[in-house]
Amino acid sequence: MYLIEVDRSMNRLHVILLQTIDEKQAASFFRTLGRRIKELEEGFEVLSDLSRLEHIERSATFYIRRAMDLCNERGVGKI
Repeated sequence: MYLIEVDRSMNRLHVILLQTIDEKQAASFFRTLGRRIKELEEGFEVLSDLSRLEHIERSATFYIRRAMDLCNERGVGKI
C-alpha cells in the first residue's frame, strides 16, 4: 500500500510506503506519482516515510527506481 500527498504551499511531496509493495502496487504508485508530481514546482522536496514498510518484492523495484528517476527529471531539490 502507498499514500502520496502533495503540499503545494510548501512545494513538497510526501510519499508513504506501507506493509508490502508488490509489482502491481509499485506500477500504480509510479502512475500516481507521475500525475501528482506535476502539481509541484522545480526544486520541490520529497519526504519519504518507510517506517511501516515491511517488504518490497524484487519485481517492484523497477518502478521504485523509475519513480526516483522521475523525481530527478522533474527537478527535485531535496529528498
